[in-house]
Amino acid sequence: MVRSDLIAVVVVGDIDVEAIEKKIKDHFGSYKNPKNEKPRATFDVPNHKETFVAIESDKEASATQIQLMYKDYDNTKITKTVADYRSDLVEGIFTGMLNNRLDELTNSPTPPFTFGYSYHGGTYARNKEGYQSFAMVQEDKVLSALKVLVTENARAKKFGFTQSELDRAKSDILAQYEKVYNDREKTNSDNFIGEYQSHFLEGTPAPGIDWEYKTVKQMVPTITLGDVNNVIKDYVKKTTAS
Repeated sequence: MVRSDLIAVVVVGDIDVEAIEKKIKDHFGSYKNPKNEKPRATFDVPNHKETFVAIESDKEASATQIQLMYKDYDNTKITKTVADYRSDLVEGIFTGMLNNRLDELTNSPTPPFTFGYSYHGGTYARNKEGYQSFAMVQEDKVLSALKVLVTENARAKKFGFTQSELDRAKSDILAQYEKVYNDREKTNSDNFIGEYQSHFLEGTPAPGIDWEYKTVKQMVPTITLGDVNNVIKDYVKKTTAS
């Protein structure tokens, strides 16, 4: 049975808006919810005190990957306000700073991995987020690469970052938004669709690049080293690692 309250129709492109709107209404307008509709079930991913380890192997795999995950305690983080947007921006700058460090390691004379990346975001379930570090490694360097990821996370948590690292990350994120803004008339339809899907399914705001670029230019200068150094303190925990 079709559930009209669970349907969103997204149309992006150079179209006749009135004609497309009429087609959508003609096709979907008769849909109604069933009288005894089933509730849409969600399933929680529980936290745990012990560290879980999973090893998967495939003879045809072309590379070896390791992943370190710290699940969030709170599953209710949703961006709704301008203050929430600023928090997301601080988080993005933190991610950029830490990944700059990982990039430097990959370019060192004896790199611990071929690629390393850390971020905070969704896990394998929509209602659970976590802090995650990844690395692509040679098969015989799994444990040493994992140690590097743990060490870099611990170093960032204990000692924080430098002002020069923050200045670089601020410049990078401003340049990214400026490029997207300047190329806004060339944006692929897929980008709009992805943004609108997230808005419908997860409630993620979709204010548009005009608002975002203006807001980012106002907010970035106000972000301090203390703001960024506090981010990882809630991420790396003694429990819920896997």
